[in-house]
Amino acid sequence: MKICNMDKCERDIYRNNDKCILHCIKNDYQKDRHSGLLSSFYNEFINYTIEQVFKHRELLDDKYSKDEIASYLKNSKFDKNKYNESLKKSIFIPSFIHFPKRDGRDTFDYLKILNLFGQICFNCCEFYLSSLDLENVECFFQDCKFHDRWTLYDYGVLKKEYNVIYQICEFYETVSNYIPEEQKKLATYNYSQFEYTCKFHKNIEFNRVSFKDMLFNTNQYHYNENKENNEIEDIRFNSCIFEKKFILNKYKIKNFEILNSNFKSKFEFKENSLNKFEINNSNFEKIVDFFGTEFEQFKIYKSIFDDFVVFENCKFGTENKKKEEIAIFKYATFLDFINFRNSTFESGLDIENINIKEAPNFLNINIEFQNTNRETFRIIKHSFDKINNYIEANKYFVQEMKKYKEELKTKQLRGNIQEKIVFYINDYISSFAQNYFKPILWIIGFALLYCLIIYGYEQNWLYKIYPPINIYIEYFTDLLNSFAKNILPFSKFLKKGLEFISLIFYIIFSILIWQIIVSIKRNTKR
Repeated sequence: MKICNMDKCERDIYRNNDKCILHCIKNDYQKDRHSGLLSSFYNEFINYTIEQVFKHRELLDDKYSKDEIASYLKNSKFDKNKYNESLKKSIFIPSFIHFPKRDGRDTFDYLKILNLFGQICFNCCEFYLSSLDLENVECFFQDCKFHDRWTLYDYGVLKKEYNVIYQICEFYETVSNYIPEEQKKLATYNYSQFEYTCKFHKNIEFNRVSFKDMLFNTNQYHYNENKENNEIEDIRFNSCIFEKKFILNKYKIKNFEILNSNFKSKFEFKENSLNKFEINNSNFEKIVDFFGTEFEQFKIYKSIFDDFVVFENCKFGTENKKKEEIAIFKYATFLDFINFRNSTFESGLDIENINIKEAPNFLNINIEFQNTNRETFRIIKHSFDKINNYIEANKYFVQEMKKYKEELKTKQLRGNIQEKIVFYINDYISSFAQNYFKPILWIIGFALLYCLIIYGYEQNWLYKIYPPINIYIEYFTDLLNSFAKNILPFSKFLKKGLEFISLIFYIIFSILIWQIIVSIKRNTKR
């Protein structure tokens, strides 16, 4: 017979495989059951367990012989307390085992053997089943692979193994929690689950869970050196409670969703890259840090942040500037300071319905104009006003006015004509007092026009061109000039014979000079 090609394994190969029954690839439950693989695996796994136990026979206090333990395990009743108590004190280290799917109703269910031990360290094992319900067992999974959807149970943790359950493990399907039998009860995890070296090919989903320790444990300072491994399809938390820190940094995630959840300690989510990020009806009681994270679609809805929140150096949206990529803070309540410094809103920002206790920091942000509403620009302007940064405030005052001008375009003309005229004149003359070169150019232009009019009056151009209407021109000119002569304080400065036209130009020049003064002040101090 051929021998298994697994290192240090001397078992015969299983059928047409190049590995033994313990180390060969497994199939679906029905196929493996009907082929006899499951029963054969169970029998060989008992032999393997006996070998492993007596590698550490000192844990059994030398009370029992190998033959005695072998006879007890092969009997499959597991009803002797004296043996069970000794085995519970032992550590079991299965290595390179490929665990098949199982059914608790089978007499050859290997879970019965695993539950005999108090501590199990799975080393380089592979699992084809969806869960492993081990009761009162401290577990550690190192370099393991999970081929089916994997359900987490609240295992104890081996204290010497970095205080985490899964290290350098690879999950090919969705990872989720078990559902408690009582619908109102939360599933509870008392220890950290994943080290940063774990790799997830599909989703992470948790529904109604209480995490007593960190979900992703960074205390051991082990990270994936290959950044391409730091990818997760979707992460979703619904009705979860996090008692300790939540830390997940430098990952590429397609969708990240938090619903109806509560984070009682720090939430750290730095330098990640996401297609879609959404927080809905959730509370964050401590510092929240999104530093350097990139979001394509971003929305926070009906959520409360009690402590300092950091969005520094973040990027929201893409260069496509799609409306669905607008960063939205809708009914989000921030009870402490928010920092948006050096962030970019490629597709626009909507904080019209935000609730803030303190003015946020928007220093050096870059925000797309078209998809951003007027109220957002007003809030940003007000934040700079509160810290006396009038130069930055003026920039967003102009954006606010431009947005208001767009709103005026959509309103009916009746009842708004005066307001529209004022806004359009303000925009054309000085860009809402932001550009003092514009009014200077307007002054030069109107001065040249005034000179031409005076020259034309002195040369009698109008009378030469339209001689038949001279009498009417003289009449209206005298009437308007008489009116202008009575306007103080301009009367003594008016050009004789052109009093009314001079008055109009003096008013225009006064407005333009005032616009220059205001523009200079707005660009220095407001």
